[in-house]
Amino acid sequence: MDRSREISSVTRYLWAARRWLAPQGSKRERWARSVYMPLLAPGQHSWRRRLKSLRKVVPEIVYLQDLAVQDFKPTPIRRIVVLKLDHIGDLILGMRALRTLRDGFPAAHITLVVASWNEALARNLPWLDRIVCFDFFTPLNRDWSATSAVLKTLYDGIEKLPLGPCDLAIDLRHDADTRPCLYRLDADYRAGFYAPREAGLPYLDLILPISEGIGVGDRRSSSLHADLRLQMLASAVVAAFAPPLPHPALALVAPQTRVTTRRFAVLAIGAGDPIRCWPIERYAELGRALIAQHRLDIVALGGPADQANVMQLAELLPREGVRTVVGAPLPEVSQLIAGSALCVCNGSGMSHLAAALGVPTVCILGGTTRMEVWRATGPNVISIGGRTPCQPCGLREAKECPWNVACLTAIQTVHVLGACERLLASLDLPAKSLMDASATPAAAD
Repeated sequence: MDRSREISSVTRYLWAARRWLAPQGSKRERWARSVYMPLLAPGQHSWRRRLKSLRKVVPEIVYLQDLAVQDFKPTPIRRIVVLKLDHIGDLILGMRALRTLRDGFPAAHITLVVASWNEALARNLPWLDRIVCFDFFTPLNRDWSATSAVLKTLYDGIEKLPLGPCDLAIDLRHDADTRPCLYRLDADYRAGFYAPREAGLPYLDLILPISEGIGVGDRRSSSLHADLRLQMLASAVVAAFAPPLPHPALALVAPQTRVTTRRFAVLAIGAGDPIRCWPIERYAELGRALIAQHRLDIVALGGPADQANVMQLAELLPREGVRTVVGAPLPEVSQLIAGSALCVCNGSGMSHLAAALGVPTVCILGGTTRMEVWRATGPNVISIGGRTPCQPCGLREAKECPWNVACLTAIQTVHVLGACERLLASLDLPAKSLMDASATPAAAD
């Protein structure tokens, strides 16, 4: 048995022991994660300094938004440069991806940079506006020698190509050897598969993970075909940078609801786990501010398990202009949210629903899961979270957290209100409140 198999066997044994001691989803596992995850979190501190710093967690308030959020809109993608610098078979395998880019950006000018041996083939593709030749590799792969001197000459050559500025540059190659070429282009945004970062340069704006060898137990298998992974990159570029298509969730609501703007805000105070719920007192502070400063009526929304909290929130708000909705069927909830001017919610299904319906949405996130992965997304969404070294912890109850859920409680009313005001500023709301019995489902009093 070689050394790698010995390590693999030991790893499987340790993993099995860990699962026996702390079964997945158990309180023991969540407690263990809250202890060891901070120690494994990446950072620049030494172990001793990290342990000392964790005696008191001080979250960093972060705002997570899509590129299309107001004031963060990307440059309209009018000019695209695609690098496809490899060999004949590679170009053929990349043709579906090139077609995906053309379909996603029908009005953009697309320049393809290819090797001279692929020029004639590329000029016959109807989706490209310009072909530029550059021989990064040798015609035969067996003759290729990637010495430091050779690479420097090639990178200098890429920089001198007559490409001009572009809005988006894409390296349509899975291997990392051509990724530094992207930084030699005058581009607003750059996209490609993961590659080691060059010193002094930022990461790409859109990075897909390496997908040639995906671990499966103690084996490694090429589970994504070369053609498929290039299509995956092209589709991700289109999804991230092209104008968004209407979300399919709009089919849940009547067309007239989507065009009616009502002067009320939905405060959806529930979540699947109690640890993800922002304090009711702060929801009340926010509601009072929205009523006083923006003349918005308030709908306190929750599921059957949230009834006590919904009623507590209603008691802390002025009586006039406040309604409660508890346990309404999801189709009615969709109609309600779609007709609102604003939805403020925890990291829950309601945040994803409101975002999908295009409603201005502020999502308040804790650190039980990875905020960047599970946040609500859309052109009118702002997510706010408290970043700490211990996340994601996977905890479910606030009492299980040794730092009193600092990731969530560090988010103050002023943070959420500021995000609400930023989203409301883009709306042309009617002067008079339109909230009435027809605007919301039957109230639960």
